Amino acid sequence: MEQETLLVIQKLMAIAQFDLEGKIIDANSNFLSLMGYKKSALIGKYHCSLVDERYKNGPGYRDFWQSLKQGNSISREFKRLRADKSEIWLHAIYYPVKSSEGKITSIIKIATEISDMKARYYDNYLLLKKLDAINSRIPIIEFNIDGTIVAVNQSYLNMFGYELDEVINKKHEMFLSDSDVGSKEYQDFWDILTSSQIFEGNFLRIGKNGKKVLLKAIYYPILDENSKCKRIIKIATHINKKIGKIEESQEIKKLLGVYIKSIRSNADRVSELLDV
Repeated sequence: MEQETLLVIQKLMAIAQFDLEGKIIDANSNFLSLMGYKKSALIGKYHCSLVDERYKNGPGYRDFWQSLKQGNSISREFKRLRADKSEIWLHAIYYPVKSSEGKITSIIKIATEISDMKARYYDNYLLLKKLDAINSRIPIIEFNIDGTIVAVNQSYLNMFGYELDEVINKKHEMFLSDSDVGSKEYQDFWDILTSSQIFEGNFLRIGKNGKKVLLKAIYYPILDENSKCKRIIKIATHINKKIGKIEESQEIKKLLGVYIKSIRSNADRVSELLDV
């Protein structure tokens, strides 16, 4: 069984072997393909040829090899350089091989590529930072499909005059008059949202102490893997009536457009980010 396991690992994983000075003494076809080398070109090179200059010359790289030579295994994510000097991300384990006398004779590396995952993580990170920046400027609130408020930013709270603990876990209907809550229009409104349709328009809502707030807003459904609505994001701007006409901040309108565009074009990733 142990031999069969080793054969499977050899078949599926990228494997290389180094002497204690870091010279590459063997590599399987997976490792060669992953790193873009022919075997004749890789054997005899040193491990440091697979890392960038800054890391190679820093204390972390010396400590890495010192730890291996002391008999410690190391497992984590690593950035490495392929033959053409392009970057590749690996999840790898380096472990020392010992002789029957307990002496360390070489280092084995078993790796798999995670470049796509790292790229996706970085893209999500950038998206999250972008959304966070916009989130600080635009009133945003999130609901479960039954209307329960699950998240709300400070801009939204300021607009309605509430504190966070006065809003979280309450229902959307807290912002409506009693007559609107019981109306057919309100039921139709939630039927549209929970059927995964976007709803946009101008809305009159009620804030703390009966404060009336006129909004321009979009309710955007966040879908699960089966395209069913699992959460609803509301993004709003306050509409001020001055001199008989509606005036809106052009900057806020622009930010609102960027936010909606980001959500629409990255719906699956936004769903992941919000699924806390």
